[in-house]
Amino acid sequence: MTASAVLLLDRDGTLVSWDEMFIACVADACRQAGVAAPTPEVVLAYEFWEQLLADRLVVEGCRISVDSDAIPRRYLSAYGRPIPGAVPTMAELASTGVVTALVSSWTGTEATRALVDTWGIGDAFTLVLTSDDLAVTSRLSAVERKRLLFELALRELDPGLPRWMVGDSASDIEAGKQVGATTVAVLTGNGARDFSHVGMVRPDHIVASLGDVPELIRRSRAGL
Repeated sequence: MTASAVLLLDRDGTLVSWDEMFIACVADACRQAGVAAPTPEVVLAYEFWEQLLADRLVVEGCRISVDSDAIPRRYLSAYGRPIPGAVPTMAELASTGVVTALVSSWTGTEATRALVDTWGIGDAFTLVLTSDDLAVTSRLSAVERKRLLFELALRELDPGLPRWMVGDSASDIEAGKQVGATTVAVLTGNGARDFSHVGMVRPDHIVASLGDVPELIRRSRAGL
């Protein structure tokens, strides 16, 4: 099949829901510390995630430490779930010649490849890249990390094809703009929060979910 477009697709919150993965990780960490895990509503609040990343997470007076980079490697294959509609959407995109690189600035390249294979859509992704594939990550901002991964993907893909980027965060969109892609924000994952403020970086399109992307690409191809 003739390739029709390049898609740089964010993993977390765009293709994959990490809710169950994060809940399981926190439950294990709390069990090891001898405290009860908070409710899923508490665990899935953005503020809880920020506290975990900053190593300031306290549950029932006990400091809880989690290696955030280890979460995808340990939990993705068992607890990663597709965003509703994502699996048939990827099959549809692949059937129309869209060449996709699945990208995450988090970790877990091997776990990601194994996960999409179990969903039956492994062939829909020409490349799977995460921060595991970067030589240096420690001092990079979220935008810098994602841009480097996009650039790495684009070296392997046809530079002459129309270039799209789909993600759920402001850093996704900024990095997509920096590599010259038409940017699409989804309101799954962090999207509802990140794209509700006028001051945030503005994508070229905002849609409800990945399921709306094939129609956007079709309309663009038709000049509509």
